[in-house]
Amino acid sequence: MSRGVFAALLAFLVLSSSPAAAESSKTGWDDVDFPVWAKDIRRAEIITLGSLPFVTLWTTLGYSIFEYGEFRNPLNKSSDSFTVEDQKKIIAVSAGACVALGIFDLLVTKASRSVRGRRVREGGAVTVRPGSGDGGARPDGGREYLMEGVCEDAVF
Repeated sequence: MSRGVFAALLAFLVLSSSPAAAESSKTGWDDVDFPVWAKDIRRAEIITLGSLPFVTLWTTLGYSIFEYGEFRNPLNKSSDSFTVEDQKKIIAVSAGACVALGIFDLLVTKASRSVRGRRVREGGAVTVRPGSGDGGARPDGGREYLMEGVCEDAVF
């Protein structure tokens, strides 16, 4: 029975990875596919989960100094290490701090995007005008241009 299941699974994997199936599938993701709010949530998730080891290290250090007056090694398996209740407290505080850090970054990102949008709306479009020419001659003899306004992304 197990040989039949294994053979069926192997046949499925081989046939599903055929070149015809690969041609019909999309080959990558584009930034246009995702809305801005989804990118913001993903960034907050990455910051929350990525900061967990570092926040846990600093929480362990702070907890051991606050509670015991000395640094206790969390990797030490001896009896003078942290109890199970201490470990639960440290993990709970670390997880809460990481979530707070992710939410704070989300709020800062949204606020900065709002400020940039307001500046663009108030300042109008970016204007490019010929320079006065008294800033010095360019060696290639080209014209000097000045750019005024707020520009978030530009290609020159």
